[in-house]
Amino acid sequence: MGPRTGDLEVAGSPSPPLPLPFPFPLSGKRSTPNMSESDFVVAVEDAGPARKHVKITLPAEKVSSRLGDALGDLAANATIPGFRRGHAPAKLLEKRFGGDLRKETRDRLIQEGFQEAVGGHGLRPVGDPMPVGSMADLEVKDGEDFSFELEIEVIPDFELPETKGFKIDRPVMEVSDEHVDGEIERQCIQAGTVLDVEDVKVGDRLLGNGHATKEGDEEPFFTHDNIDVIVPDAEKDDGRGHVLGLRIDGLASMLDGVGIGSELTIDAVGPEHHELEHIRGKKLTINMSVHKIQRIESAEVSDVYPRYGFPDEETFRSEVRRALDDRLQGEQRNAMREQAAKHLAESVDFELPERLTEQQSTRLIERERMNLLQRGAITNDEIEGRLADLRDAATDETRRRLKLSFLLARLAESKEVQVTEGELNSRIHQMAASQGMRPEQVKGELEKSGGMQNLAMQVREQKVLDGIVDEAELTDISAEEWNARTAADKA
Repeated sequence: MGPRTGDLEVAGSPSPPLPLPFPFPLSGKRSTPNMSESDFVVAVEDAGPARKHVKITLPAEKVSSRLGDALGDLAANATIPGFRRGHAPAKLLEKRFGGDLRKETRDRLIQEGFQEAVGGHGLRPVGDPMPVGSMADLEVKDGEDFSFELEIEVIPDFELPETKGFKIDRPVMEVSDEHVDGEIERQCIQAGTVLDVEDVKVGDRLLGNGHATKEGDEEPFFTHDNIDVIVPDAEKDDGRGHVLGLRIDGLASMLDGVGIGSELTIDAVGPEHHELEHIRGKKLTINMSVHKIQRIESAEVSDVYPRYGFPDEETFRSEVRRALDDRLQGEQRNAMREQAAKHLAESVDFELPERLTEQQSTRLIERERMNLLQRGAITNDEIEGRLADLRDAATDETRRRLKLSFLLARLAESKEVQVTEGELNSRIHQMAASQGMRPEQVKGELEKSGGMQNLAMQVREQKVLDGIVDEAELTDISAEEWNARTAADKA
């Protein structure tokens, strides 16, 4: 087993993911005035599979009424030097505040119109709508209709399949001495010492500053002062590694002879399903200046078990075996969930969006990230490697995952599957244990990044799959047979 470095804390912050564009903020909640159902005229047309084109119009007389109401509210509350509150002339208010007033009214009308379109026409958006044209260029004019257009990705229409009686294999797994040795080695690496070195070996971490540029652009679309790269093994997976969340084939050979002060140039192609639409299929160049090389010197077992309060190595090994047994039970459950998911995706057919939006791609990536974090026994670097592979996955596999997300959401809704705070806290504790962090740290990071919603969605989906497994026809098979079948499927 090679060294694992995912739990290593290095100087500075880790490399961030590539930046995502800020969506048009239509999903936020705000108070709206009472309005009748006839205020807006909404026309909805099909714009492709699971996609709607929506034109929303507020008639001229309603526009005049809204502007008048807004100006009246301003007049009643504005304080202008030389006038008593509420007594400033309307023309003066219009001259001084008219531009801002119209912009605020425009934003409010866009928000209200979208909400009425969704509620009044039974639309079920799967993300923020995409404006047709520039919303910032829209103007609200007295005596004229106010119109805008959106394209909205919606949940596809389909009949829920029968989920009882799927045939599922249950791999029978047992903890071996080799498993125990491997986990103890992992614990020793986690407790190891970080060394600054000058030569490079497999598993070392290269730290440096750099940027990524898209073909045809002079300015980089991403720049950071602390990019890190793990040196892959040239004998495994053809030396494949990952940089900035992108899978790089033959990375090991690119890093031959690298040292402190080296200038690296790494060519890549943006995956067709990357979260950033503007780099999909584009040739990319990553430039990095290496300013530090770090290596983990593994701790001795005799130095590790006292840290956990164990009196001797034998007791430590016994506890490791027990923990691994619990983990294997979780892996068995995950294996059955994966089969249930495959059966589910194959049991019904329906149209999917023609392309993955940035939001859909992001949801798929974060869904898988949560899944990997909960499973444990995998380092942060390994997680990022698997996510890089997912971004690079074939179109069929990516669309299967998207289809599955729609199915699980509908099943959860139909079965009224809920997620409790206790279940979320339990998963947070699992994630904290696998990352060597305190639960409150993990929870704080999730809340800060908006990951709590993704975690709740992940737990909800797993509960749906567990329900399918509980109603399935189970057949026990050996772990060896299961591993051979899994390897064959990946080949």
